[in-house]
Amino acid sequence: MGLKPLEKSMQRDSLDEETRNRLWTLMKLYVWDKWESNVQYDPHNGAVKKLLNNLWFNYFKKPIDIQPPMYHTNNRDSFYNLLRSVVMGDNWNEVFDLIEFVLANLPEYITGDLCTEINRVFAQENSSYRLVGGQFVEITNDSEIAEVDAAAQTGLDGVSAHIAAAVKFLSDRKNPNYRNSVKESISAVESLFKVLTKNESATLSDGLKEMKKTNEIHPSLLLGFEKIYAYTSDQGGIRHAIFDTDKTSHSDAKFMLVSCSAFINYVVGKWAESGKKIK
Repeated sequence: MGLKPLEKSMQRDSLDEETRNRLWTLMKLYVWDKWESNVQYDPHNGAVKKLLNNLWFNYFKKPIDIQPPMYHTNNRDSFYNLLRSVVMGDNWNEVFDLIEFVLANLPEYITGDLCTEINRVFAQENSSYRLVGGQFVEITNDSEIAEVDAAAQTGLDGVSAHIAAAVKFLSDRKNPNYRNSVKESISAVESLFKVLTKNESATLSDGLKEMKKTNEIHPSLLLGFEKIYAYTSDQGGIRHAIFDTDKTSHSDAKFMLVSCSAFINYVVGKWAESGKKIK
């Protein structure tokens, strides 16, 4: 009847009450409800207890002798209420900081489903952010997220490290470094080609030449990526000294992260199709 919008406005640099409610519910179900005071050997319980100590000492940076109990005891305040107050009342970026810290300090058997559910809620609540590699990134397209995640999970340590660094530089809400994010994205592709060519000094250009020899890839596609590489490497490009006129933006860094991730996945696929082993 037009009495309520069918879809809320895009949430960028904000979190509305409904989204906060759902985030807290997910944190409660997947993390805080795993805590039990008298259980000694449950791995979930042990991981959450360790997380709480880590939060107090390294995140809130409070003295250990005033750390509150998880729940109310003799009218003392609780850790649970402190965590709830952050999610429900602090600035959106502080909520993201807390969640990222939690994800970074819990084992994957706890965080895997939690990340999936948070991304599902963010899609439904029209947030412009998604979790990629445990970091909130301003990427709304699910296919883009899938490309970045797949590139980070190639099984090649160098590629994964560079993709993770690119995501971190892009997603830093206090001091984003778009220029270095672009560098790391390109370095991820170069790292892949060092493995494929078995040459530790191989550049992206060397890798593209090797692809021309051994795989059926359309020359125009390779030429396109050569030109993208040239953009980052020419005299005024990303990889040279920072000039006063540097204007590398979020859009530039996001494009390079997604494009390089997709290209890594494409090359890995083509290499496998040619019958060659990556390692």
